[in-house]
Amino acid sequence: MSRFQLSNNTYSLKELLEDVSDRYRFNDKIIQSGIENNWLSIAGEFIAKQTKSVSIEGSRLLISIPSPVLRNELLYRKDEIIQRVNDFYKKDIIDEVVLVQRKRK
Repeated sequence: MSRFQLSNNTYSLKELLEDVSDRYRFNDKIIQSGIENNWLSIAGEFIAKQTKSVSIEGSRLLISIPSPVLRNELLYRKDEIIQRVNDFYKKDIIDEVVLVQRKRK
């Protein structure tokens, strides 16, 4: 029996949207887009300008960086980055930061 089948049970629009969002993984895409679009305000100007891209895989935030020097700096700031992302969404979205060093072309 589908959750959306007519019966005596009623659901709020919020519940229906959350169920559809979870079922089709829209939340992941919305969060990914939100982090990309708000990376400057989440990470701060220094980190945002130095990083090449950010993406999410599950609860891991992948940050592409161009240099080993920046990698070392961000290694010390992983917890801060996790906290900033989670504060931005007001819930625990990220529990790990992975730094991916891209070779320069």
